[in-house]
Amino acid sequence: RTALPPQALWLFNSPFAVEAAKRLAAQMLAQAGGPDSVPAAVIRGLWQAVLQRDPSPAELADAEAFVASYPKNDIVQPQTDDWSYGFADFDAAAKTVNGFTPINAFAGAAVRGQKTADFDGTAMEMTPDGGKAVPGKASVRRWTSPEKGTVKIEAELVHLMPAAPQAAAGAEPATAETARASITCRIVHSRHGQLGEWTATPDGVITKVETVACEPGDSIDFIALTELDPTRSGFIWSPTIVMVDRDMPALPGMPMRWDARHDFLDPKAMPKPLGTWEELTQVLLVSGEFMMLP
Repeated sequence: RTALPPQALWLFNSPFAVEAAKRLAAQMLAQAGGPDSVPAAVIRGLWQAVLQRDPSPAELADAEAFVASYPKNDIVQPQTDDWSYGFADFDAAAKTVNGFTPINAFAGAAVRGQKTADFDGTAMEMTPDGGKAVPGKASVRRWTSPEKGTVKIEAELVHLMPAAPQAAAGAEPATAETARASITCRIVHSRHGQLGEWTATPDGVITKVETVACEPGDSIDFIALTELDPTRSGFIWSPTIVMVDRDMPALPGMPMRWDARHDFLDPKAMPKPLGTWEELTQVLLVSGEFMMLP
């Protein structure tokens, strides 16, 4: 009851506290007879192990209610799950994205492209900050709306131009067509069509969509097209999406937000969420009573 918010939040996010909660919960369950043991026995064991006392009647009732109401299949779906990556065709006339092929070959802090029967996308790359496009297909960073709401989008788009090598003696100068070659980026909504188009520049350009209505399952594609080879097609473009009329769960007043850079994570590498007893144990371990004991 005496823990300050920053203190509790730091410990909740501490790998040390999480691991301690897992180990202690497993130990108490084993001592009480396993997962099917009487909840009250496990709760008393936890209180004795952490606080060196029995729970009060009110604490016991609250803990039993928490355990009884805990969902059997607690599904954690972070913002990471709302993003996917791949390549596709872009219909310039209809302004639509067609034939999206997902890629999920995470290699460290990047997603690598792949080769298909009619397209070699192995040089394509997506990173938290942007990526590399390749000729022939559009690279696609796709966001799928999990909720109904109105979103706004903003990001800076930068073309990462490599240092120009000095021309060899007698070599022909770059043509005007080569000088104009760049990366064209678009934002395309699955129902509303193209929302904006920009050309990446070394100095950067701000890409914005002020408002667009989304239904659950709608997708917004951030696509990059180029005729440049991969050594010259690097770009920075990590959009932020804010759903202005929806709040973050348990955070009233803070709009839901997706950050392409922050959310870039291999879903297979995400840690398994804590279970019923592990969560209850974690609460005890970050309590003021436990931390303030002499």
